[in-house]
Amino acid sequence: MPWRLVRLEHGPTREFPLGSAARAYLLRIPLQSNGRIDTDTHGLDPKRSTVRRYWPNEQDRSGYVVRGEAIWELVSGSNPEEAEVIGWFEDCKFSASAIISITEPENKAIPFEVADIRVD
Repeated sequence: MPWRLVRLEHGPTREFPLGSAARAYLLRIPLQSNGRIDTDTHGLDPKRSTVRRYWPNEQDRSGYVVRGEAIWELVSGSNPEEAEVIGWFEDCKFSASAIISITEPENKAIPFEVADIRVD
């Protein structure tokens, strides 16, 4: 099975010139050999695609990685159909040290570096 655990850490920005490992997302997603999310595998068991958001001054948020029309949404809650969107990203390639831009609900895009990819 192509399921992986992907840790994304806040990349360098004006507020965090060195990035911040304390601000992170942990995604459980099915990846193809090219590093892109396997939409077929995701569609077979969408509740297995999960997200956990770690932020130092906020409570951790858990939920799901949900396929939108042209984006992947990160939703917080126990039911993906009724959850709150906490961020989204466009289809991209997950590979070591790649930068993934996650847009938060207030339309602020934040760079996240792929810090780790492990077999789940």
